[in-house]
Amino acid sequence: MEQTLKIYFTSDVHGYFYPTTYGDLKRKDLGLFSFARDFKKDENTLVIDGGDILQGSAFAYYCRQKSGSPQAIVDIMNDCGYDYYTLGNHDFNYGMDYQNAYIEAHHGACVCQNVVDEAGRACHPYVIHTLGNGLRVGIVGIVTDYVNVWERKENLAGICITDPFEAAKEALLHLKKEVDITLCIYHGGFECDLKTGERLQKTTENVGYRICKELDFDNMRLMAQTVEEALVVQLPGQAQTLAQNLAKFNEQLTALDDSYKKGLSSCQGREVVHIGHLAFGRLAQKYGFTLTALAGTSHDGEHSVRRLAGVVDLIKHHHIQTIFTEETLSPRLAQTVAAETGAQILPLYTVESISKQDFDNHITYIDLMKRNLDNLQRGLKCQA
Repeated sequence: MEQTLKIYFTSDVHGYFYPTTYGDLKRKDLGLFSFARDFKKDENTLVIDGGDILQGSAFAYYCRQKSGSPQAIVDIMNDCGYDYYTLGNHDFNYGMDYQNAYIEAHHGACVCQNVVDEAGRACHPYVIHTLGNGLRVGIVGIVTDYVNVWERKENLAGICITDPFEAAKEALLHLKKEVDITLCIYHGGFECDLKTGERLQKTTENVGYRICKELDFDNMRLMAQTVEEALVVQLPGQAQTLAQNLAKFNEQLTALDDSYKKGLSSCQGREVVHIGHLAFGRLAQKYGFTLTALAGTSHDGEHSVRRLAGVVDLIKHHHIQTIFTEETLSPRLAQTVAAETGAQILPLYTVESISKQDFDNHITYIDLMKRNLDNLQRGLKCQA
């Protein structure tokens, strides 16, 4: 008998279930409900989510801030028939009580091997699922350990995020002996160019490329933190409108590029120290400033202390008067560096998330990038 496995996979839903962006009353071709009705489940089918479900949309914000419960979200996930899911970095944004309430009410099983308790035990270990046709499927979930860097300490009470590669590797060693197929759900990104293999970053924020190269999972689904539109369904009938919108947006990008070239051409400083995601490397290269990223140093340990000390020495040596950080991150690390060096702190926006106030005011990507330019000009003392 032929043994087959069908998988329906989603990721980065960010609370967008309904066909709306909440910016107007028009129905949009997006949201989980747009295609979840097409899930055709049987005993040889799995429905899996890759994380980042609890935070993002106005609906998700309402569930947290107004009702204080993820029950409406978990009811949707249960009705859609999800069997397994891992946790994304934004699923920790509202703290462990909120996350645990979601997990406890979910009919599916959470798999996130590198979330461990204070005793070092996996809170959501791998599972083995036997299909109706007898096929045994081993499922491992992992999330980037930069959750430890980005998230507020109080939101990670009682747990820690360990090295995702090592957690996946260890789980795979056990699973290979017991199952026919192994699946890894990784909520993270690629650290190397997929065509050339060239390494794009030096930290361990993203390890997707290494997992694919070195670990022998049978099926690998990687969720890059930059892909937020995974659930958008484009209708052919909207092609003309989409083309017009694209042309308009390209004009705005060209104007923005010109503003950056002009605005950063005459600056007293060319050294940028940034605390947060490694999101501005290409920006630095394109507009001619040097970027030192202090990311991944909130873990306790000798390497972290040395790295922090090195950045402090760099700031003092070059008389850098401004350090940049992300507005959504815990300010502790930036405040520590500022206290040691006397530097001021200015925000840079990665456009990964947006405040409720900016959302309500219809702030766009272009608007946020203009804010970044303004702050870079202030911090680098650029001539107008």
